[in-house]
Amino acid sequence: MFHCRLLILLVTLMALSGRADESTDVTTLANLRGVFLAFLNYDGSKVLVQMRSGKIGLWDVASGKAVAGDLGSMQMKGNVFMAPGGTVFAAGYEEGGVRVFDATSAIAISPLLEMALINQWTNQMSCSPDLHTLLAFDADCRAQVFDIKSGRHLAQIAQTSEPVQVSETGMRCQFSDDGESCFILDPSGTLIRYSTADWKAAGKPMKHPSPEEYWYDFRLSRDGKFAITCSWPGENGPKGHLQLWDVQTAEPIGKRLEAQNGMGGRFLPGGKRLLVTPARGLAAVYELPGLKRLFDLPKHDEVDSPSVRSTRDGQWLLTWGNSMLRLSDSFTGKVEGIQSSKAQVSKVLVSPDSKHCYAVYDNTAFFLDRQYDHYVMKLSLPKLNTVGTIRILDTLKSVDLSPDGSRLLIQQGWDDREQLRVFDAATMKEIMSPEAN
Repeated sequence: MFHCRLLILLVTLMALSGRADESTDVTTLANLRGVFLAFLNYDGSKVLVQMRSGKIGLWDVASGKAVAGDLGSMQMKGNVFMAPGGTVFAAGYEEGGVRVFDATSAIAISPLLEMALINQWTNQMSCSPDLHTLLAFDADCRAQVFDIKSGRHLAQIAQTSEPVQVSETGMRCQFSDDGESCFILDPSGTLIRYSTADWKAAGKPMKHPSPEEYWYDFRLSRDGKFAITCSWPGENGPKGHLQLWDVQTAEPIGKRLEAQNGMGGRFLPGGKRLLVTPARGLAAVYELPGLKRLFDLPKHDEVDSPSVRSTRDGQWLLTWGNSMLRLSDSFTGKVEGIQSSKAQVSKVLVSPDSKHCYAVYDNTAFFLDRQYDHYVMKLSLPKLNTVGTIRILDTLKSVDLSPDGSRLLIQQGWDDREQLRVFDAATMKEIMSPEAN
């Protein structure tokens, strides 16, 4: 009997130790385990965290302490959204309501906005470029629009098409760069432009030409003249499509492009070129608005299209799909830099000044034995010379760069035990490392 009780006690202690994020002993950012989502604020001095348990909090990197502000120290549960630029974030509470906070002090900059968020992890909320307006999707797939400072409810926008069960795509929205328009894509692939002056539809719906797809998305050009809608039918499904639209007339431009398993795209800086990335085949750059194919990007795989990232200044395109990373001139397609290794390239980040990139390599050989081997390589542009290296001997969940490019955030560790590390992006030296269990 004694041995049985001792065994039960040991099992209980082990279970409790495996839930460090629920423990009152967690006092530092380095102690956190079970980090589901994490975001750096604008200068990387703070980390916004959402735990697997649902608890949310803002943490100071230098001290490792929670920044309570009006949010509280990991007391609330819900979902978080970090606005582009990393200066404010929104928290949607589990018990209902949304509130917007300063991303440095955690001081509330809005009252509690009364609504129940849609039940999905992504695409729940969006902020206008001036950070004056919050759009959030509610549990009934309606867009609820609020003035952030006053909390005044500005509009409620329901789906205009027949109700569709929300898939993983969910609802998507994006404000134009000038803030005068907001575009909403519903789960059926219908894109509508709304005027932010009165939140009424400005023009007719832009219905993606390929119905009943698995996944829909859209992109806007920076000058607000063009939009694309695109779709993916799923692995080995029928062909997916990409359609270019004239935003002012809501009319399609040219014929839709198509590719096996779907395709996506994005507008390159300057507003005159469109990068198209099919799931299979060659990625290419097209001229706008005529969709003349200017050049193809290098192949990295015999079947799948390469992953592509543009530098912020629009000068370079980085492509990868295996162990080779290539840098091409985005105007001519000429390859100007190559980085080759035996490890697989899994992700590439680009510094805001377009002078460096951070390539993430997976060199894991014994995955089933949980023997992991990852590298984050800082490379100069355009020659892709190695400047610095970080090695991670653990499961790698994500690598992200602060909006100002000063710090790297690494999330590592197997499920329910994820933890965070922060590095100086200039020196690649560690600022904050996880404490031993």
